Order: sequence, then structure tokens, then C-alpha cells
Amino acid sequence: MFNFFSAQHLSVNVLTEDGTFQVHGAIVNGSWATQAHVTAITVAGMLRFSYWASKISPRTLIGWSNGTCGGRPFKLVGLALTPLRDGPKNRQECGEVVLQSNYSSVLLSLPEWNITVSPRAVPSYDHQKNWLSGPKVRLDLGFSLRVPEESLQVAPHGIIGQSFDGDGIGINGARDPEPRAGTNLTTAAMAEGAIEGSWRDYVMESEYDTAFKFSRFGAAFARPRDTTALTGERIRSPANTGSAMATENEKY
Repeated sequence: MFNFFSAQHLSVNVLTEDGTFQVHGAIVNGSWATQAHVTAITVAGMLRFSYWASKISPRTLIGWSNGTCGGRPFKLVGLALTPLRDGPKNRQECGEVVLQSNYSSVLLSLPEWNITVSPRAVPSYDHQKNWLSGPKVRLDLGFSLRVPEESLQVAPHGIIGQSFDGDGIGINGARDPEPRAGTNLTTAAMAEGAIEGSWRDYVMESEYDTAFKFSRFGAAFARPRDTTALTGERIRSPANTGSAMATENEKY
């Protein structure tokens, strides 16, 4: 369990699971994001939300998630269980936070951030013969700003969150080699060079745990990370889009 995103009123933890599959004639041992757990402070109380890849079929990718708002339980599903209550597009509100399901994905709209969680088949449903072991559905997570980055009083952190550092420069960390036919590859890159500290600094004790070395949860003020100590390759973007995505190409 890793912290991907930590902000003033928001924390996102992600569980990864190991898996093995074939690609380009090679056997790859890697890991996938399979659970996403959100904790947010709202005017209605604490929001706790979880998206579970294990509850989703790789054939249909119909989403399933649940949570609590101020202790009140709710669920979001992507398939109509009853015509009125659980249609293909469900909406929940928890104070100022809106959660909208759209068949497979869920969009969480917070005052400063949008978070999207989407399921994908592993490696894809059309290539299920390449699956050897591990989860059959993974999760993609997207983060984007709803306000100007310079207006943030608390610069976010976490494995993905720290990339919103205001400098308009992307930093590439360590990458695994391309799989080659006839080889057996075990992924080992852990974002070295692109994140502060090491991956161990981002390990979380439980789904809704918010405390770690670089936590911003509950902070009144926090500056962006210090990029001078990062050793990764720097790439200046023509425009800071204010978004980040964690995909299957990234190993944490």
C-alpha cells in the first residue's frame, strides 16, 4: 500500500499486487494497482471511498466501489440493479465533494482536485491468453487541478502528487528495460530519481492511513518539493497542464 497523493484535505492510497504475463514473447513479472482508497475532509464529515478491481469482471469492466460519508455507507455501481436507485450512472454527494460513476470509471470532484479511477483488463481482454498469474483487472488513476496551481496554500505530495511542484518541468525516474522475446523480466524500477526519498517512505499501514514522511494531510501551509536533489532526467513542458496519471507503464 503506497500513498499516491497527499493534500490539505485529501489523501489517496493505492494497493499494488504482483502478477505475471507475456508480452512480445517475454515473460514479465510486475505489479498492478488494484485498489484505490480516498480519505477526504468535507463539511459533511470524513469521506472514505474505495474502488476495488477484484470486484470487476475483465469482460465487462463494470465498476464497483463503496464508502462512507460522515459514517453513512454508500456504494457506486456501474450496472443497473434497480431502474431508479442503481442505474448505470450513479451520483453521490458528501458535502462539497461529488462522486460520479460512469459505467466503469468514477470521478471524484473536490474543490481543488478531480480524481478519476478507471479499471482496465490485465493485460487486456483481447489478450487474456497472455495472462499467467495475478490480478485480471488493474486500475488507472488520474489527478487534475481545478484551480490555478499557484493558488494552492498546501503543495501536494505523495508518489504522484509531488509532481505538482509548480516548475513546469517533468522528471523521469528509473525505468525497466523493454521486454525481449525469450527472456524473463522482473520489474525493479521504483521511481528512483523522480521522487523525494525512497519508495519505502510512501508505504502506508492501512487503506485510510494518512500519515507518512511527506504527508500534507491537515497541513495549513506546505511548499512544493525541493527538486534540486532529484537525479532523474528533466524535461521541460511547453505548458504545465496541471495533471498527472498513474498507468500500467509505471512501477511503484
